[in-house]
Amino acid sequence: MRGRGRKEQVPEAGERMDRRELLRKGAALAAGAAAAGIAGQAGVASAATGDDVVAGEQNTATSETTIERSDIAIGSSFGYRGAASGSWGVQGLNNAPATGAPASGYAGDAGVFGDTSNAAVVGVLGRNQSTGSAVKGTSDDGVGVLAESANGSALRVYGRAVFDQAGRRVLPRGQRYVNVVGPAVSTRAAILVTINSNTNVTVRHAFRTGANSFAVVFNGRARRDTAFSYFVIN
Repeated sequence: MRGRGRKEQVPEAGERMDRRELLRKGAALAAGAAAAGIAGQAGVASAATGDDVVAGEQNTATSETTIERSDIAIGSSFGYRGAASGSWGVQGLNNAPATGAPASGYAGDAGVFGDTSNAAVVGVLGRNQSTGSAVKGTSDDGVGVLAESANGSALRVYGRAVFDQAGRRVLPRGQRYVNVVGPAVSTRAAILVTINSNTNVTVRHAFRTGANSFAVVFNGRARRDTAFSYFVIN
């Protein structure tokens, strides 16, 4: 039974619509917040120590990451392969020096390190199947490529070797010296000169005339054009 003197308040139609609209908007806001949370979690794709490696993202770790493949024969495939179009396939960086200097005398670790104990294989292999370079080393102020061996050969070349510090020039007929411009010549450079044709003159001496030039003096005037080769070792 309803109490006497008390009237039940029935909401108007407009008021019922306002409540329905409020509920609809609240549900939409809740769904949007949930979607934003999921999207925010998906955007954090960087991997840390113990996580899976995420492609296309920054991956950091506090210990060494090892990828090993043991189901292939030597030289038949790769344990890890990096490829790119128009850029580096694999890049190795080392921004912090080592705490101690290695026995070879140069401080700091390497950006890329290759190691092997098998005499039949190499630690690092570079291959170019076209006309470009297989391995390139550059340095702004230091050594571009350092070759070092305690008991073996530091550098061994199979095939032609090309040096920008070497070249070929001609002593004109009737002249007894020629100035060569081009190669870098330090104050302590060794200048090697060899005559490449039959002639009546011989090399007397060669000396530096500038930072990028040197002169070759012969023992007399050439009766014919005389070709000679040089190699400057700084």
